Amino acid sequence: GVNNKKIIFLLNSKIKEEGLRTYIFTFSKHYDALSLEQLSVMFEMPKNIIHSIISKMMISEELRASWDQPT
Repeated sequence: GVNNKKIIFLLNSKIKEEGLRTYIFTFSKHYDALSLEQLSVMFEMPKNIIHSIISKMMISEELRASWDQPT
């Protein structure tokens, strides 16, 4: 029913989020920059959600990084 679909959607979203976090932890030290667009495609998530997740990682000092300013 509707509840099952909602649960599956929430679990899928959480799995993608943790996959993104794991990817960032694992590979961020190997890159000078990561593309928000590329991460969006890789993890099938909207850019604003990815931006939010990574921003929270930076704020909590899990990730030493900064966003490039738009030109």
